[in-house]
Amino acid sequence: MTTDYQERPLEEELPLDEGERDDEPGNAYCAECRYELPYPCAHCIASGAVGALLEAEIGKGPMPRLASTSPTGSGEHTWDSPAAFVKEVSEARICAGVHFRNSTVVGQAMGRKVAELALQRFGKEVAAK
Repeated sequence: MTTDYQERPLEEELPLDEGERDDEPGNAYCAECRYELPYPCAHCIASGAVGALLEAEIGKGPMPRLASTSPTGSGEHTWDSPAAFVKEVSEARICAGVHFRNSTVVGQAMGRKVAELALQRFGKEVAAK
């Protein structure tokens, strides 16, 4: 018994955006990437969940200042919206060569579903704090 993945190359299964996988010499990525079957981006799942929870908490009210610092970075990093934060996490994973765009889109969607489930189950407790 064979699977679709054994019968067709990955590029036919998952079309890539122009320039997403450039194997020419001299093109270095920040991280070593294994070009096998893609999987959802865990960073994108986490950022998607955080973004959805922030949007649910803030609603249509004024947007607070979103900021973060890192011991390896310099200074403070800010975002105008939860969506901008989620997008930046996804773009960083793509630019580092760790994930294809499809993996980040799927990861964001999974994160939103996790947030929806958390709000359904614990929404009252979260809103009360």
